[in-house]
Amino acid sequence: MLNFIDFKKYECPDLKITPKVYNEERLEKIRWMRGLNKEMGEFRVDFSDSHLKKNEIIVPIFVDDMLLPITYTSPHKKDSKFEPKSYYPFANYVFFEVSYRRGHLTKVTHNFGIRTFNDNDEKYLKAFIIEKVEYHFEYDFQLQIWKWAQHPENIKKWESEKEKIDLLFEADEVIEVTKKYFSSREKFEIRHINSFKTYEELLNTFQNLLKFTIQFIQLRKFFGEINKLPFEKMTSLLNEASVSLKLIQKDVKAEKLTDYHPAATNSIEFQINNRISNLHTSLKSKIFEPGYWVIAQHVYPNIGEYYNLSQKAKTNRTTTSSYELTQRLIEKADGRDLFIPLSSIDI
Repeated sequence: MLNFIDFKKYECPDLKITPKVYNEERLEKIRWMRGLNKEMGEFRVDFSDSHLKKNEIIVPIFVDDMLLPITYTSPHKKDSKFEPKSYYPFANYVFFEVSYRRGHLTKVTHNFGIRTFNDNDEKYLKAFIIEKVEYHFEYDFQLQIWKWAQHPENIKKWESEKEKIDLLFEADEVIEVTKKYFSSREKFEIRHINSFKTYEELLNTFQNLLKFTIQFIQLRKFFGEINKLPFEKMTSLLNEASVSLKLIQKDVKAEKLTDYHPAATNSIEFQINNRISNLHTSLKSKIFEPGYWVIAQHVYPNIGEYYNLSQKAKTNRTTTSSYELTQRLIEKADGRDLFIPLSSIDI
């Protein structure tokens, strides 16, 4: 099913994006500046060779909830239809978005602006972007290092590579894999384990779920939506579950069991049913329950949360709220690498 993509051809390390850390004294000075922009040296993205060799870039960010009771007027830009606008009150704002990450390409957009009240609800703040700076990066397989596409000819080559990858994303096989994953996941979540009539039907449901989930996250990793580290964690858990499932299927066949009786009391069926129940619980808690992996001070959604993020938000979801959640997860991890269920975090 996934033979239409040569994954090894595009296999490369993730480009890690690490926020620049400021001390409290510097943060206080930044807070009271009347606007921030890319010309300020300390707010330039650091993609020096020393960082790129470690597959990372350092991106300055500043997010503040305290609004200043003064007026900020955005600057006039020559030769454009841009009209200066005034904001009162305001808080300085610098953040980034990964505007493209597929295969061996990454584009990071560095946003400069302000935050002020949301017009519809002053409980929340809204960001207004005054200036954007785009950075294109491509992994050099020969030198085994990420490179900044600085010059126009480099960006033209980057765009050409992007077109090739985007064509793969539009392939019918991508739709088919995604459809099968969603279908098997819905059957797993909606249908209660005790509603199955036969072992064959129950275990085939588990088998399809594991098979299509592995294919799905492999695709999502290639298309930059799942990072390498959580991909390896999730793949390892799915492979362990597949081994457990095969052993159960082997024993069911050896015992010639057909009809599934959840409340069976004889020792053989009871033991097998208990193993099925444990597998079901493990899949739910470790893979499909929404949560985040915290690995080396970086935060990654698991497959359950990835599914949630692709659907309508149940709570306020903005770039800033996502950043605040990230900080709480890192704090909760306290320097450890671990999985944190979303249900254990106050959001």
